[in-house]
Amino acid sequence: MIKEQHLTERYIQELETKISRLERENARLQKTEEELRQSQHLIHQVFNSSPLPMFFMTVKDRKFIEANDVFLKRRNMTREQFLKESNLDWGHPEKDKFIELVTQRGAVTNYRTTVQRLSNEQRVVCLSGAAVKWQGEECVFIVGNDITELTEYQQGIAHLDQINLMGQMAGSIAHEIRNPLTSLRGFLQLFSLQHKYQEDKEDIELMIEEIDRINDIISAFLSLSRRNYIEPVPMNLTECITNMLQLIIADGVKNDVFVDTHFEDKCLIMIDQGEIRQLLLNLARNGIEAMPGGGTLTIRTWGADDKVILQVQDEGKGIPPEIIENIGTPFLTTKKNGAGLGMAVCFSIVERHNAELIFDTSPAGTSFNIMFPVYGQ
Repeated sequence: MIKEQHLTERYIQELETKISRLERENARLQKTEEELRQSQHLIHQVFNSSPLPMFFMTVKDRKFIEANDVFLKRRNMTREQFLKESNLDWGHPEKDKFIELVTQRGAVTNYRTTVQRLSNEQRVVCLSGAAVKWQGEECVFIVGNDITELTEYQQGIAHLDQINLMGQMAGSIAHEIRNPLTSLRGFLQLFSLQHKYQEDKEDIELMIEEIDRINDIISAFLSLSRRNYIEPVPMNLTECITNMLQLIIADGVKNDVFVDTHFEDKCLIMIDQGEIRQLLLNLARNGIEAMPGGGTLTIRTWGADDKVILQVQDEGKGIPPEIIENIGTPFLTTKKNGAGLGMAVCFSIVERHNAELIFDTSPAGTSFNIMFPVYGQ
């Protein structure tokens, strides 16, 4: 009897020990579960508060299974819509190649490519991805960073550096070339007045014209130089343009082009009058030459918020695609007798005036908009 009682007490003690151990293990598991819940909540917060679009996609069938708020916003979808339509196209023509690369390497960073938005707009993006497991299935976690504006900025800086280099070259050699040309032109003019050279007068005049053309190219070179500092004064842009309008109209008449104008009076900006005239003349002549069969060249000025805008619009066939990306590059031209410096000079003038030049081109014509900061702002 005593032995049985002793065994019972021992069993009770062992049971109490095991219960105590289970209680401690249960408390530890509850703590771990709470920490895991907090960690998941933190990850979820980071996932959805990121300014970059993030999403998970299955490797096997390329289906979306999760995405953050930024991704959904850019797709113009609610989370409910997203979960119902998991087989979505994310506009990436190289998605299979990228996913295979991620699964092979485990992780890929800064993969540069282009994607197409729902609006059919092409954007430059930088993708990073990692191979992960999601509910037992092989997946990839992808982060996208839109670098379109950064790419355009870098291209703009490279373009300005190129113009600056050309300007420095021009400033160092232009005067050395121009001086002997001036002497040569003077002698040719004297020869044209002498009786014994009258039979050669047409040839002499042709040589003088060619020398003048060389001088024009040298002047354009000098306009590229960043050392060609401007002396801006407050002036009404419309008044500056009106003073030279007859010259543009005359060019238009010779080419069967009508010049249509729409000017606002309140367009006060800081400008170098000579440079703005050169800018407008280059753009207007480009527009006229783009319409060999005639058409309308429209010149407008207007104020918008803190900007004053000059617009030159033609009805030509548009800028060739191979030229668009490099427009403004020195010596780039589609004209038989062009030096390829006109648009380079325009970009240089725009830069010196702290303005911005944007253009839109299509088979129906091309429009150049130059946006100047308003005087006093």
